[in-house]
Amino acid sequence: MNSVPASADAADPRTTLEAWRARGYDRCDRAGFARIDALERRAAGRRAAAVLDARVRELIGIYAGALERRQAQASETAARGAGAQASAVDAATAAAAPPSALRARARSANPGRARKPRRRRRP
Repeated sequence: MNSVPASADAADPRTTLEAWRARGYDRCDRAGFARIDALERRAAGRRAAAVLDARVRELIGIYAGALERRQAQASETAARGAGAQASAVDAATAAAAPPSALRARARSANPGRARKPRRRRRP
């Protein structure tokens, strides 16, 4: 993530969202991005969607701010050294990992807490 596009003043919110998706910025906050995307699609389907358009632009500005803060944190982490950067990568990997991978990771970290086998019900 080299630079966050200045998108609060972008002419077309759809273009901004697609550019962010192409750069992978949608992974910063998947739920937030999905919310903005859905609201933008809803606004695009209406004729008098001035209120929705204003809200979409507001949310895009908020999301751009969050991306800039995340980039600043990443550069601070890189400046601290490789040890801190490795833990940030681990945290990012854990955040992006599917639930099954997280469960496997938790089991390997706590081998004594294995899942109990299910009891079979009697017929």
